[in-house]
Amino acid sequence: MIWPGHGRSADWDERGDYQAVSTAIAAGLIDGAADIIGHSFGGTVALRLALERPEKVRSLVLIEPVCFAAARMDARGGEQFAQFFDQDLAGLIDRDAETATREFSRAWGTGQAWEDIEPDQRRYMIKRIRLITCAEPQLHQDRAGLLPRLPEISVPVMLVQGERSPLIMAAICDALAGRIARARRVTIPGAGHMAPVTHPIETARAIARFLGVVGTM
Repeated sequence: MIWPGHGRSADWDERGDYQAVSTAIAAGLIDGAADIIGHSFGGTVALRLALERPEKVRSLVLIEPVCFAAARMDARGGEQFAQFFDQDLAGLIDRDAETATREFSRAWGTGQAWEDIEPDQRRYMIKRIRLITCAEPQLHQDRAGLLPRLPEISVPVMLVQGERSPLIMAAICDALAGRIARARRVTIPGAGHMAPVTHPIETARAIARFLGVVGTM
């Protein structure tokens, strides 16, 4: 799926609910019930799709879904949330977009040093860094009200986490797995947040095994 402001899509006009618009785009591309795979923000879109348009979803693969509000559903996760978001990211973007992008890439990127990223790619990332704050009400505060509804999800779900991802991701996956009846967990050894990019074979194999099981149900 291509969200506004990503790839060749039009720039985000900052009008409305970014996650809701992205979910509507996804729903419009699906004919019948499908196996939905979402990574990072896409994982939150997949989750919202399953709750708001369940007829579109046969199964879910959520790879490092950044449902940050879920981390606050228990004490350990709440501590991780506080530690990870102890700075005003929007303010940092306003003051120094390049520094904000570099720090974001360090935590959530492929592990490639900022200086080793191609200049055109760095400029692309800097230009779009503000997009990460567009869905903050939904990701940090669960403004869409998804978390209380997690027990409604009845389809098979696989939560995929990178072994070397930020600790807050473990808290998120713990919270989701504890509230989704048919959830299973997979960890990609040696991977970080960008497992589909850095460890594509391992990630694809985990998905294939899961979908093979789903296909027998």
